[in-house]
Amino acid sequence: MKKQTFDVAIVGGGIAGLSFAYTAAENGHRVIIFEKDSQASGASIRNFGLIWPIGQPAGPRFELAMKSREIWTQLSRKAGFWISQNGSLFVASAEDEMQVLKEYHGQFGFNTKILSPSQVSDISGQVHTEKIRGALFSSVEMTVNPPEAILAITNYLKNLKNVAIKTGEMVLEAGNGMIRTSSGSWKADRIIICSGSVTHALYSDVLKQSAMTVCKLQMMKFKSLENTFTIGPTICGGLTLQHYESFKGCPSIDQLRKRILKDLPEYVRYGVHVLVAQNNHSEFIIGDSHEYGEAIDPFNNADINNLILTYLEKYFPIKKLALTKSWHGIYLKNPGHTEFVYRADPSTFLITGFGGGGMTLAPAFAEQFLSSL
Repeated sequence: MKKQTFDVAIVGGGIAGLSFAYTAAENGHRVIIFEKDSQASGASIRNFGLIWPIGQPAGPRFELAMKSREIWTQLSRKAGFWISQNGSLFVASAEDEMQVLKEYHGQFGFNTKILSPSQVSDISGQVHTEKIRGALFSSVEMTVNPPEAILAITNYLKNLKNVAIKTGEMVLEAGNGMIRTSSGSWKADRIIICSGSVTHALYSDVLKQSAMTVCKLQMMKFKSLENTFTIGPTICGGLTLQHYESFKGCPSIDQLRKRILKDLPEYVRYGVHVLVAQNNHSEFIIGDSHEYGEAIDPFNNADINNLILTYLEKYFPIKKLALTKSWHGIYLKNPGHTEFVYRADPSTFLITGFGGGGMTLAPAFAEQFLSSL
């Protein structure tokens, strides 16, 4: 069989793979994408749909997130999917949480505001303001509907003359300028592998020798029992402050961590931080948890979902919502780093391990990486 030749071959049709394909196609390269399923079904569609600069520490990573924000805005116009520039709201239920928010705003905040409980009502009328000390609002975060956005980007790329997409194609070999599946083989000047499952199949030894770990997270979807129920910005609680690196530089964060460990040990055990995002269908995505290690339980833990909802009920009207779906996602994480890059041969790169930051970082990272080659 005659081998077809491309400038860039991408293995994986999730947000990382699509980001590399989009950048390469924009630069005029002939691109082919291989996705093992009929459409992406992994972590890229099992998340809140957040473009979340506030989770990144000040400096290059925050700048990378802001660049991704620009790319997402461009993609939404070109591919025609819903995107909301709704911002984020960090609600403080205790004084130590409020102190961390004030410190973040004073030292690192970009387009942020400290709000009193009454001011919170003006931004999100659904928060139980009588039970909070205040909040921090950031205007730069955005929300997409992941399954719809990923599908729209895929279809947009598919319609470009210089892009080919092969779905339902499990890659059996990738390297040294060649891709092989059960249905054929292709040549490419560069190969970029961005698929978690294929990564394990093709480069299990590389992953074993790295510090990479697997993370399982649990999430839920709810529908509103009231047609007019909207929340405005994505809403987070105090648990979230210990999850994101952006808050590590706040002087009071260690004191907050100690208090949470003492008062809420089960939340720490399961890596729970509580967040509510609303999509374009008035559905609410609520989560999540973080369990690390190779021995991932394939079944969801009802206790974790109950922990999330119990905490959220303190400041959010969860009884106005009805549960419609629950699931878990699994992703690779490279501790201490925002991604994992391995050069398998002069033309083949394994790029994975964005952890929970793929939606926020992958579009700009792809642009940055390809420009460096």
